[in-house]
Parts: sequence; C-alpha cells; structure tokens
Amino acid sequence: MANISKNEQSMIRIRLILTAACLAILTVTTISGRPTNQCYQLAVAGSDGTTSHIYLLSFDFARHHHLRQLTEMTGLATNPAWSPDGKQLAFEHDGAIYIMDFNKHKPQQVIAGHAPVWSPDGQQLAFWEGALEPSFNYARGDVYTIQLNDNVTVAVTSNADVLLNNMKNNYALAVNPDWHENGMLYQSVYVSHHSVVELPEAAASEPEAIQPVTGYGRDPAWSPDGEWIAYYSAFYNNVPGGVYRVRPSGGEPELLAGIGQGGSPTWSPDGRYIAADMWHEGRYQIAIISVEHRRIIMILGEEGLALTRPAWRPAGCIE
Repeated sequence: MANISKNEQSMIRIRLILTAACLAILTVTTISGRPTNQCYQLAVAGSDGTTSHIYLLSFDFARHHHLRQLTEMTGLATNPAWSPDGKQLAFEHDGAIYIMDFNKHKPQQVIAGHAPVWSPDGQQLAFWEGALEPSFNYARGDVYTIQLNDNVTVAVTSNADVLLNNMKNNYALAVNPDWHENGMLYQSVYVSHHSVVELPEAAASEPEAIQPVTGYGRDPAWSPDGEWIAYYSAFYNNVPGGVYRVRPSGGEPELLAGIGQGGSPTWSPDGRYIAADMWHEGRYQIAIISVEHRRIIMILGEEGLALTRPAWRPAGCIE
C-alpha cells in the first residue's frame, strides 16, 4: 500500500466547482491591524530526509515560532488531523492511522489507512485505504469511515480494482477526504490522472458537472463555515499554481496565493487565514496566507526539516 506522492500531479475537475483564476503575486509581508501576540498552533509533519515525525508548531504574527516534536516512533509519520475540540490528534504512520490524546501522550493504533480526518462530532474518522503501483498503471482506493467507540467501518465509496490505461472516465481511487457538517469531500483520480472532488451523497450516481474544468490540483479543504472549499492547484496550461478557494455551489475560483510547489491547505478556526506547505529556499516550509488580502503574509520554517501537511488547531494553544 502506498500514498499518492506529493509530486504526482492529478488533473482535476471539481464536479461541483473548479475553473481557472488569474495570477496573484506572491509577497511575504505583514498586515496592519492584526493582533501580533495571539497564539496559533499547527500540527505538521517534519522530515529530516530519513524519518518523519509529527510536530506542534506554535507561532504568532510577531514572527515568533516554536516547534515541539510530538511523536517518537521510527518510520514516517504524516497527515495530522485535530479532533474538533483540539484535544486529540489523528495521524498516519507507515500506512496505519493512530490517535494521540494529549492527556495520555502515547499514540494508539486505530486501523490501516491514510490521511485521516475527524467527523464534525468527533466520534468518527474518515480516511482512505488502497494500493497504488509506482507505474500508476494499477490502482484501487476507497474512502471509509470508522466509528471510534466500536470500530465499525463503513465504505463511503466502492471502486473495483482498475487498470487505469483501459479506463474510460471510470473512477479508480478516492483519496484525501475532508469532512464538514455540509458533507464530505474527497478526490477521485481516474484515467490520465484526471480527478474530481465530490460529495459522497452524489457519488453513487454520476453527478453532472456544473462547470467542466481541467487543471492540476489536490487536497480539498472545507472552510470552517462551510461557505468555501480551498484546494491546491499546480501550474497547468498557463494557469498559475497556488492555493485557490471556490464556492461549493460552483462559480469562478479565486487564487489566494501563488505557490509553485506545495499543497495541503488548512483553514484557521476563524476562516481568516490558510496555512499550506510550499517549497521555499530549498525545502518545504509552511506559508500563512491572508484570505482577505490574498497573499502570503508569513513563511515558517525550521533548519534541517521539511515541514508539510499542516493542520490548524481548532481553538487556542496548548503547552
């Protein structure tokens, strides 16, 4: 079993959404009127090139930041996700999903899978499970949910094993779910690396595309109020790469910040900012984007570590 590599670009049509948007200039600056001493926290994956751990990244807009390692397991830990109350952290480690309770600290394995996200009530996780050959000629993958009190697992999607080269718009794998009270999003990859982002309620039947669009993209993320979906799109056909947002009902996507190589957007609890990973000065670092001003306002990095897959803590800061 394997994750889809960050460097593998998937052509997207967001079935209910995406189109191209105009270029926004990347600037790293400050914005007046922001409370500079307010504490924010992200969970991130940090890799030294050999192993990867989950870290707690605390920062404020006075450009102070602190990184604390949370996991000690050998291997590769990635894809952290906060529980709605911010007291637990789910993450992926070597193809299995774990939960860490900050009162107990020791992670507990839940199930095999990738890219966990919490249900809005904190009682379930959604994740994807499947296999992908390096040649990308054969793949299977589906989104599932697991009830944490009794471990009952339910398939959200059902995709048979598929030879991608023989497909005609049949979905091969569903990955990278995100869950909100308005529904669940996930990315479906199919022939020629095309993909769509769908709501499971529409997945049983072929949904009509409101605006058929092509581009490269991944990692859809609901805004806290459910009014927007953020996603990362790589450069394609003169359409700039970066973090975009779009209404769930469709319309023209807005480019919030140009990022040449990166992904994994995550919203701040108040919806004012988005954190995403980006390639900067020879390694992956964390970009903080102002949604209102549509630009990068701060880049957070740590010497010797590649920081990726940020997840914004829902409320306040913990020690």
